[in-house]
Amino acid sequence: MFNYQVNLISVDTLSYKTVSANKATVNKEWVLVDAEGQALGRLSSIVAKLLRGKFKANFPRQVDC
Repeated sequence: MFNYQVNLISVDTLSYKTVSANKATVNKEWVLVDAEGQALGRLSSIVAKLLRGKFKANFPRQVDC
């Protein structure tokens, strides 16, 4: 009666795992900050965000990034 075509797609189940940063996988880099002409409070909040690593996509609170 009806003609249906079924396409089966193989899905890799390992691709669904959440990857979390740990001490072994964190890349620590130096950052040079030019503070000339900047307000101390605003600059310190930007530097604190950089030091914690909150700008990274895989930010974990428990790991020093």
